[in-house]
Amino acid sequence: MSSELQHLPAGVVAYLDALGRKGADPKSLHPEFLIHLELVSEWLANLSDYTIDDLERDHFAHVRTLLEAVRTTAEEVAWGEQLPPLRRDLYEMFSMMDRINKRREVATYSPQPAVNDLILCGVAYLQKRAPWDALERRLDKLENSLDYLEAGLESVQHRLKPEVSQGVLAATEAMRDALDALTPDQTDDLVKSALGTLSESAQITQLAIDWKRQDEERFRNAHSRFLIPAAGPALESFLEYVDGVDRQAWKAALEPLLQESLPAMRSEWMAIRRRLFMDPEQREALWGEMEAAMEDLNAAVQDLLNPQLSEDEALNGFEDAAEHLSSQFQQLRSLTLPYAHLFGSEPGQLLEGIFGALGGTVPVVRLRELEAPTQVSSLIEQYAADGDWDHLFRAGFSLLSAYPAPAQAVEEEERPRWTCLFCKASNEMGGLTCLGCAAAAPLSAAVVAKAD
Repeated sequence: MSSELQHLPAGVVAYLDALGRKGADPKSLHPEFLIHLELVSEWLANLSDYTIDDLERDHFAHVRTLLEAVRTTAEEVAWGEQLPPLRRDLYEMFSMMDRINKRREVATYSPQPAVNDLILCGVAYLQKRAPWDALERRLDKLENSLDYLEAGLESVQHRLKPEVSQGVLAATEAMRDALDALTPDQTDDLVKSALGTLSESAQITQLAIDWKRQDEERFRNAHSRFLIPAAGPALESFLEYVDGVDRQAWKAALEPLLQESLPAMRSEWMAIRRRLFMDPEQREALWGEMEAAMEDLNAAVQDLLNPQLSEDEALNGFEDAAEHLSSQFQQLRSLTLPYAHLFGSEPGQLLEGIFGALGGTVPVVRLRELEAPTQVSSLIEQYAADGDWDHLFRAGFSLLSAYPAPAQAVEEEERPRWTCLFCKASNEMGGLTCLGCAAAAPLSAAVVAKAD
């Protein structure tokens, strides 16, 4: 799907939709809309305290101008007249912000965001494009990042070769020394030297970060029994852990499931269901079955410590619930129409618009501008009138039915791949969910595949 379709924050979209929908109440959404404008102000304050070059300086100035125009419209123009100027200025403003963000995200000096940002700011300081305060504000952020890095490495240190572990620890110490050396009374040459040490040492720590990420992927690949988003590997790992372990010791292993894995599963499911299109007459029933299966799994996890159940009863219930939910996700995958083949096409951009509308990032006024078949257009108009998401799910199903995936199989060695944004597993293009964790394929899976 095309990456050219601009997405907006959900609170902004809700306000724009209310302005354009007859009978809606934009007044009730106005306070939240203004909060989003304050977030843009905070974004400006956090990022514009240094600039990479004159182009970026001009971009920041343009965002400020647009922000003031949007505020004026939202606070002074009559409700019925706000939509056209707001749509124009908001799209231009967020598009400009995205451009700035993408430039800042380029790993010029390090793939570690906190390191890269601090060095970019340090270079700007040496070029008289940033005050010392801007650099100082980023020191604490990098200190926190180093704390997190050291904690993560500590958990796997015993599995690293001694020379690797020692090298990484030496690199993190060198980074801390470089941070300590960054004081306002230092000469430019010493600041430059400290920034160089940060960049070089970060390359060494990145080796450990990459190893840890690969280790996590190996873990997921080795625990693929349950095709459950975000939770499958952890559920299987728990079963391995309790084999032969006294039941009294299970509680500590259950905490990550209850506090992390199951909530992450629920969150991922909410994202998945907005991107899957199937027969409208089956959708609600299947969603109900998915919800029930997730509740059953949650109850089975809780029952693992239920004294009224024997150890075998509790484990069998847990295993059955996990197996059932996994089979439900597999059924979901088989009933959902594929969409990756539409990447780069006009129908693909329309589908991305439908995805965005369901996710609250594309307003109706933009969705209606996209070229659509008659039946799809009619369903979009119904959604524009009453805001019922059912029309969008039917529109997506109608669109994918009109543009089915090619029947012929592609040779495995020639088939493009995409990398799961959640678990980093590599997947063949065309699948609707990740084989590693069952997360839904991203809207632009083909773009991710090309980036790899």
